[in-house]
Amino acid sequence: MKTKQLKYLIGVTAVVLVAVGWYFVNQNTKSVALAEGRLEISESDYDFGVVGLASVSHIFRLKNIGAGDITIVKVATSCGCTTAQLRQGNRITAPIGMDHGNLPRTNFTLGAGEEMEVIAAYNPLAHGLENAKGSFQRAIYLKTENPRDEYTLTFSIIVDPNKVN
Repeated sequence: MKTKQLKYLIGVTAVVLVAVGWYFVNQNTKSVALAEGRLEISESDYDFGVVGLASVSHIFRLKNIGAGDITIVKVATSCGCTTAQLRQGNRITAPIGMDHGNLPRTNFTLGAGEEMEVIAAYNPLAHGLENAKGSFQRAIYLKTENPRDEYTLTFSIIVDPNKVN
């Protein structure tokens, strides 16, 4: 075989191998994406209205509407006055607060079609009586194993020390 024909054959073979490899890589990525979990949040924002100095809580409901599992790997709150707990049936996490770089991974997995709750708790006295009065907005951040899938639950609240809960 001549050198020119050999180079041509090697070039065509390389192009075919790259095309076949590209095809299989993209097919695998598409099937994995279809099998991912995805959270649906019944409400992502809540208004407590006017409350007194007692702690209050609210339950956010979430459902995995994807075809596969979804794992919440990190939960954090926007302030030390707020905590969050993940709950599904008898399984519940300890209260989780603000992330100062030391929060452990949550690793809370939800299968396809499964539901869970996020219990948001707010303590008006967390920063002392002198800082309790006023209008506040707080958030709970949920990060999944997929960096594109991050969720934020928010609430607003007005604290009036003269109001009784």
